[in-house]
Amino acid sequence: RDLPPSSASIVMTVASASLKPGFISGEVFDDTKGLPMSGANVSVTPFNPPSGALYPPPVQTGLDGGYIFQLMPGDALVQISKEGHTKVERKGKVLPEKESILLDGRLTPIDKKINILGADGGTAADASGNIEMVVIPNALSGDTNVYITPISNQGLINRLPYGWSPIAGI
Repeated sequence: RDLPPSSASIVMTVASASLKPGFISGEVFDDTKGLPMSGANVSVTPFNPPSGALYPPPVQTGLDGGYIFQLMPGDALVQISKEGHTKVERKGKVLPEKESILLDGRLTPIDKKINILGADGGTAADASGNIEMVVIPNALSGDTNVYITPISNQGLINRLPYGWSPIAGI
């Protein structure tokens, strides 16, 4: 049939192209020394994974503190931990056939001083005595081990919003 000159018609068939996996990687450091940390446990969880997708198994960092995962494209959460240290998380985006490098994970050794506080509250301090925290009555339901661990501005569990510059954390 004839179409008027100002009209157009087109039929297209688009085949869904399968996306190829990409990589997400990073490094882990001891926040007190600035040196690579071996033996840290690293796991990754994709956000909204495709149906039936398998998560890669957790890995441990090597002598260089590095890790790498192969994943299908999309957003992912990397969790980093080591016994006796603080934990960190990093969010990233996996792109097809590309490597996304995340911000360094910096773990801090947990302070050795154990403060046992109960429902009556009290004061907890770090081993040096430089940092104290007052816990009000009934803030805790029972005896609880409380550790006060100074953390540098690079050792926080997650990234802060752009423009924020922390001095330190506990």
